[in-house]
Amino acid sequence: MLYRLRLLFFAVVTLAVTYVFSLIYLTAISFYPGTGSIRPYGPTERPVQAMVEECRRVGPVSDHGLGHWWVCQIIVERESEQILEAVVGHSIVGPGQIGEVVTLNEACRGPERTKCGYGEPVSRLFELLYGVFRMLGRAFGFVLLVMAALYLFRAHVGAPTYFLLLDKWREMKNRPGVMRFGATVTARQGENMTLSGRGEIDSLLRQLDDPVHLERPAGFDYPAERARFAALVAAVEARFGCVCTVDAGLNVQDASYLGQLEIPASATATETEIFVRVSNFGGLALLGAERPGVYDDEETRILIAYADWWNVLEVLTNHGYVVLLEDALSRPYDGTNDAVRHAYPTHPATWFDRYFDYL
Repeated sequence: MLYRLRLLFFAVVTLAVTYVFSLIYLTAISFYPGTGSIRPYGPTERPVQAMVEECRRVGPVSDHGLGHWWVCQIIVERESEQILEAVVGHSIVGPGQIGEVVTLNEACRGPERTKCGYGEPVSRLFELLYGVFRMLGRAFGFVLLVMAALYLFRAHVGAPTYFLLLDKWREMKNRPGVMRFGATVTARQGENMTLSGRGEIDSLLRQLDDPVHLERPAGFDYPAERARFAALVAAVEARFGCVCTVDAGLNVQDASYLGQLEIPASATATETEIFVRVSNFGGLALLGAERPGVYDDEETRILIAYADWWNVLEVLTNHGYVVLLEDALSRPYDGTNDAVRHAYPTHPATWFDRYFDYL
């Protein structure tokens, strides 16, 4: 849910930026007094006589951008007594010229010359700058709209589906991608890094369970575990080239876990925050995306890229931690410590509560 809300926020911000940019773009374009034809690619310009019939004022926000602008109705006299009614914007003519005949440049498209633009003569340099600005402005506006559409699409399909589609696209393009299958993280070079299976995890959780002590097992060496956790944080920061958010020490009390580090989204391949929460029991370490309780194991494996998986798992293994994912901890606690069950009177305790939560 947080992932979708964040993307919706980004989409709204991008659309707001697009709207503001479009107003600035239209305003700048409105200061250009020419016909809009860019030589030699546009239609040929020629001078014509036009009578100003009536004018109206638009603004402060309109299709002319910001500010107030005059839009006037004109009658253009052509050869063979042909008369054409047209509209001139951008304050090229104004109400002070109503009833007068003015000389304007005309640039018409189409075989019958009915789609015409009117303006004042401008230099070739001014005309070229206008054409470049219009091209770049439209391209930038298109990029912003594509970004907003992508944010909305990602929010609609959700993170797992989006990154799965992204992986398939990379594979079609024969680009290095992310491969995630089951509980095994598989490298393209044939290397394997396998997380423990469900049966092995269940056996380990029961083996570490302490029937007497609630927050820490008997013989828990707090200074040593704090030092190991600090070394883990330093190693992760060095591996990812970032500064992790750390929640430990006095901030974590009355809990069955020691601390948590969070790798910022800007340092990961899929721009997804990665957390590691270390338990007080048996060197257990919970690995996941964003924060506990947000994604199941399948979504977590999709959200975290292979390279990031490999880096975190290697660092955790080097520091002697046993890595777990969250699904194996979500079942009700049926261990030997009655105090754990009594600590959760409103809902059944889980194995996550036993090893990774406040008590």
